[in-house]
Amino acid sequence: MKKIIYYLYGAVITLILSVVSCTDYLDKAPDSVISPDDAFKNFTNFQGFTERMYHLTPDLAKHNWVSSFNWGEDEVLTIGNGEYLMGFSIDRGNYRNYINKGDSFLDRDWSAGGDRFAKSLWGGSWYGIRVANMGLEAIAEGKMTDATQAERDIVEGQLYFFRAWFHFQLTQYWGGLPYIDSVLPSDEPLTLPRESYQENAVKMAADFQKAADLLPINWDDTEIGRRTAGNNELRINKIWALSMLGKTYLYAGSPLMANGVNGPRTYDVEMAKKAADALGKVLNMVESGETQYALVDFENYSSLFYTMQQDWLMPGGTEAIVRSPTYGPDSYWRQMNSYQPSAMADGDGIVLAPAANYVNYYGMANGLPLDDPNSGFDPSHPWKGRDPRFYNDIIFDGIKVVAGTIPNATDEQWRYANLHTGGN
Repeated sequence: MKKIIYYLYGAVITLILSVVSCTDYLDKAPDSVISPDDAFKNFTNFQGFTERMYHLTPDLAKHNWVSSFNWGEDEVLTIGNGEYLMGFSIDRGNYRNYINKGDSFLDRDWSAGGDRFAKSLWGGSWYGIRVANMGLEAIAEGKMTDATQAERDIVEGQLYFFRAWFHFQLTQYWGGLPYIDSVLPSDEPLTLPRESYQENAVKMAADFQKAADLLPINWDDTEIGRRTAGNNELRINKIWALSMLGKTYLYAGSPLMANGVNGPRTYDVEMAKKAADALGKVLNMVESGETQYALVDFENYSSLFYTMQQDWLMPGGTEAIVRSPTYGPDSYWRQMNSYQPSAMADGDGIVLAPAANYVNYYGMANGLPLDDPNSGFDPSHPWKGRDPRFYNDIIFDGIKVVAGTIPNATDEQWRYANLHTGGN
């Protein structure tokens, strides 16, 4: 998918080499050094500085060759060549096997570049927090001189969102951490105290609220966004910020985050109320048609998870609120093929399959769970009358899995033409 982004244009740095003196190569023209202020002076440059952060967060569902992200749930991994997956380690209680492992989005190795396999939450998030703080510091110092107030607001809103967003990613997996809200010196020891999850959450919520106050609902409806109309769906907006605000309060109100591992299993009522207020506001805006988001028609339900023959269109449709840039074919190779029998997935040796109790999470068409006496569930006909999503998601005995006929199941050319349907 092509995305129009802003690039920071700077002077070309040249090195002058001379055979006359061994030190002449150190000489440089005064205008060959880019001033730090140039990165922030106008909207185009500052937006270019900001957009580097969009590419720091890995796609959690499609980070590696196989989509091992459903940790802690009832999922069966192929034995024989799937043992290297982080999900396999989680099932066996080895929760720290991600360190320097290379196939987990938690890995401490990371890249700020375009390599989707090298991106990780740990390194990328700390880097992104520093970039966000550098931008906020530049705005506070008045370095965005050649810009309108609307342009300053939309940049500042993104920076506040990113600072909270990266902290949120870190605290999900490592708990409360120091909340970095300034540019830390690189030549001094880092001695900030570790905070509780709730202490972090209060600060994240404040940043998400600031972002919500500054950002538009839809970039395409603004003068700034119309410059890149039709290419703004992955840019942060008010709905992103309000949704994350509610999610932050929701997590902070949970028994684990409110009371710790050994505390009582009670919710923080005030945090829960704040979560309901924020998320309720988002739902009201969506249902009243104020936003570009809506429920996808059920006939397009599969498009929430993968797309086929749509020029590598990112899945999610109008239901996906927060998304990060992803590599096009990944929705096919990292999602669709990982959850099919090997015979259908071009012989992929690693297949992730739901366990029986996972299948039982799907209730009945009347909305009741299987164990409800009024659900109508019949154990002798377990696939009858189930939630419509069940028939989209689960392959069970007797279901047709190939649309059409197979003239010769051993014909590799037919297999490639008919099973590799994700290409265009």
